[in-house]
Amino acid sequence: MSTTKAPGSRLREFAEFLAAVFYFFLARAMAHQASLVLAAGSFPALGSPLAEQCILAVLLLMGYAAMGFWLEREMHPFSTQGFPRRAGFLHEAGVGLATGWALAVVCIVPVVVLGGIALSFSTGLSSWEWLAADAAFFALVTLVEEVAFRGFAFQSLMRAIGPIGATLGFAVYYALVETMLTGSSGASMAVSIALALVLSVAYLRTRALWLSWGLNFGWKASRALVFGLAVSGDNSHSSVVQGDPMGPFWVTGGGYGLDAGSPAGHLQGHARP
Repeated sequence: MSTTKAPGSRLREFAEFLAAVFYFFLARAMAHQASLVLAAGSFPALGSPLAEQCILAVLLLMGYAAMGFWLEREMHPFSTQGFPRRAGFLHEAGVGLATGWALAVVCIVPVVVLGGIALSFSTGLSSWEWLAADAAFFALVTLVEEVAFRGFAFQSLMRAIGPIGATLGFAVYYALVETMLTGSSGASMAVSIALALVLSVAYLRTRALWLSWGLNFGWKASRALVFGLAVSGDNSHSSVVQGDPMGPFWVTGGGYGLDAGSPAGHLQGHARP
């Protein structure tokens, strides 16, 4: 992390936080437009959601690294953002992945007990190829979320108002961004707040994004790729396994997925990475 700032610099840190938030939405719009141009041009395959997330990840990593270098005089801005290549970083990511997977399984158990999941399988070669692409998609989506919500912007706000204020503020910020998704509800907003709190605590404990990235990826990807369930209202990322949950809406979250179910919010509220 950069050196501790004097109290008089808190306004500057808050301004950097606002600039980082603005850049996130700008980069997201730029990535979306770039994917549309690619889809309409000579390279339609590059206009996929995977390509859009790849472009967005590059824009955020490079943009926030530039901000860190010029505004905070960080000599190693990528490491300072949360990606130090230190001993044990793969272990941190692995622990996060296992924790995210465990959260998903525990939330799926009530669905199986109270209703069930109708599963169908597609084992063709093309399905497995798409599975690899979908895994890469979730890796990039969760990378983007960690950089945007636990990277430079979070660190700037933390220097301005402290870790508790930054954690609470970003939990609400993340939940508000998630409400822009079709089908979101009050329950899904509560789950988003709980998830953001858990991920921010993971960052604060390790001062890196390896743990939180692994946890976020495990929570989202395992539900889609292993169980074929919708994630934040999107059920198009499960080429091998397709799952149709049955049971009470408060458990399954309906078409939006477990993100809108009560077990997910209750469990994440008590999770300790």
